[in-house]
Parts: sequence; structure tokens; C-alpha cells
Amino acid sequence: MGLKRSVKSVKKWAKVAQYLVRGLGVNEAQVAAHLKALREQLPTTEAILIGKPQAGKSSLVRGLTGQSSDIVGQGFQPHTRHTQRYAYPSDALPLLIFTDTVGLGDAGQNTAELVQALRDTVDQDPNRARIFVLTVKVTDFATDALHQVMTVLRQQYGHVPCVLAVTCLHELYESPTDNHPPYPPQVKAIDRAMAELKGNFEGLWDYALPLDFTLEEDGYDPPFYGLAALKKTLAQALPQAESQAIHQLLSEDEKGAAIGNLYRRTARQYIKAFAV
Repeated sequence: MGLKRSVKSVKKWAKVAQYLVRGLGVNEAQVAAHLKALREQLPTTEAILIGKPQAGKSSLVRGLTGQSSDIVGQGFQPHTRHTQRYAYPSDALPLLIFTDTVGLGDAGQNTAELVQALRDTVDQDPNRARIFVLTVKVTDFATDALHQVMTVLRQQYGHVPCVLAVTCLHELYESPTDNHPPYPPQVKAIDRAMAELKGNFEGLWDYALPLDFTLEEDGYDPPFYGLAALKKTLAQALPQAESQAIHQLLSEDEKGAAIGNLYRRTARQYIKAFAV
């Protein structure tokens, strides 16, 4: 008798559990609707990276997001024929979107096509907060194609701020040296190169700063030289709401905390259903 009562009790509670799971279970359509509503509340800022290959664009993304080089490399997805996109922290809930130009500076590349691809990118969502990041190596003065692209973009999108990021500073360090000087660098060769590049792009940038993002195995400390200055520049360039979101997302002491809380709030209402 006791065994029968136990079996009946188990069956009874199994039915109750099934009822609760059906009543509280996660519906994919509801989840999709919730994520859609959440995305609409988030300030998504797009940084459009303009520069030649090996100019440090991916390293810049790696420094800002704290992701490894492998993750950043795999995260860029084709967007148009001439652009790729990397959404941070995810495609589902992006707070930052990095759009990278592809093929700029390649021999025989049609610059007009590339410019049109960038214009299409901006025109897709004209209300999104954006910033142009023009990335140039400190030793590269063959900048005619870059100048042509930025001239067209600034003529049409003069309201979009542009940051001139001059990279690979260690190529001009005085020898012998195996590390960065205090920031900002007081190196005559870098000062001359910065002045020339700023003059080459006169009228096409709003902010200019020297950067050097290296790999950890290169031995330079810090590997993201000038990162604090870059964050400060972005905060000045972007509208107040977006700059606050970036500061919260990228702060050294709370990196990723805002994203973690966001996902926890989204998930908390479903945890009990799965637990039951």
C-alpha cells in the first residue's frame, strides 16, 4: 500500500511539474520579441574603420573589446562586397558595431565602389550614432586613396566625427629601445610624421592621436599603447548617451559588467521555469 501511494504521489507531482513547465516554459517567439524590444532600447554605436590592410584596424577592435585576436578575426562577417562587420558583445545584443573596409589600397581596387559600399552602410540606418576611424600607419605617406575616400564621406556626412588614428609608432622609436616611452610619446620622428599626416588629411578629421597596438609576445608594455587616450577621444566624439554606454562597457575595472547584468536580467525571468 505504501508503495502504491508513493507511485501515485510521484505521478501526481510529475503532472504538476509538467503543468508548471508548460505554463512557465520559454517560447521562442516570446524570447525573440523580448530581445527585439531590448535591442530597441540599447544605444548601438557603429565605428566605421577606414584604412589599408595591416594598419591596425583589427588590433584597435581587440584593444577596445578586450577580445583575443582569434575571436576578433573570426567575428568579422561579410556585410557588403567591400565591408565586414563585428558586433560586440554579440549579434543578438550589440552595443558596438565595427565595420571594416576591405580591399582599400589593393592594386586595381575600384575606390568608387568602396566609397559607395560605405555610403550604403551609413544610409541603411541614418539615425544610428556613428564615428569614422581613419587608421594610418605612422610610416605610410601613400595616402591618396584614403584621402579620396574620406573627402567623399566628409562631404556627404559632415556630421559624423572622424578620428585620425596613427598607428605602429614603434617603427619610428629611436634605437636602441625595447619598450614604449611614456604616453604621449616625445619622439621627434613621430612628431614629424604626425604633423605631416595631420596636414595631409587637413579638414577631414576632428581628433588625431598616436597609437601602437602590439601582440603580447612582441614584448611591448602595455601592448595597447594609447588605449586610454582612444577611449577618451571616443567619449568626446560621440553623443552623450552613447559615450556613457561605451565608458560603462569598456571601463578597466568593470569591463563587461554592464553586458553581464543585461543578460542576467534578460534570463532571470526564465530560470525558474527551467529549474522546475
